[in-house]
Amino acid sequence: MRVREIRYERLFNLRNYNNERIGVAIELDEGESEAEALGKAMDLVYRMHLTAEAARRLFMQLGDVSERIPHLCEQAERLRSALAELEAKYNECISRAKEIAERLARGEKVEDLKTIECEIPYLEKRIEEKKRDLKHVEDEIKKLTELKRELERELKQLYERLRRGELPSREEVPELLEKVAGLEVRALAAEREEW
Repeated sequence: MRVREIRYERLFNLRNYNNERIGVAIELDEGESEAEALGKAMDLVYRMHLTAEAARRLFMQLGDVSERIPHLCEQAERLRSALAELEAKYNECISRAKEIAERLARGEKVEDLKTIECEIPYLEKRIEEKKRDLKHVEDEIKKLTELKRELERELKQLYERLRRGELPSREEVPELLEKVAGLEVRALAAEREEW
């Protein structure tokens, strides 16, 4: 009896009650042993799974990052609005302080000098806090936008390669997974920096 074909199939658990079945059928070449063909089939299935896993992880991170950017943009808009209100109040206080100084110079009695003296430093402090918060949020938006572009680029390259029928080699798979893990770490670090 001669074996002409080796079939290998494996079911991979993807968590959350999901799984993925990947299998291949390999025809034996002349002089090739069943063990060699099985080894090739197992290697191919495993590389297919790891490549699909890398694509899934990139896609998930891209979705998470894409979802966070609009929320940060809304937060930045709220901060800009609050900053504009504080600056308007500050300018109003400065105008009132000048008016009070002119009245004092004319020898008039002024009752609300203490209020203005307390309010101006408070508003200055609040304005600086809002500016600092706004800069932080804008920096986060910039970082996440850059990360989003990088995730899109990596995912596009991987899909194009798969469309051409190129599966990462055994040596390239760890590099691919390491690159994906690095992008995931950056996305998680950016998430922790948000408030």
